[in-house]
Amino acid sequence: MNQNPFFKLLKVVATIAAAALAYTALCIASPELAVGLFALAVITAPWWYGAVRRGGR
Repeated sequence: MNQNPFFKLLKVVATIAAAALAYTALCIASPELAVGLFALAVITAPWWYGAVRRGGR
């Protein structure tokens, strides 16, 4: 089923907002874990970028 492009964009924005809210709560609850997860995200960013680009084909 094809979705409306606006609905897809809304879904992506809602997902990003939910992730940001969860990360903010994690920063308040456990700053050390939040810093560790951020470092992991930075280190693995090239892999994630490549995986997302390959997945779109």
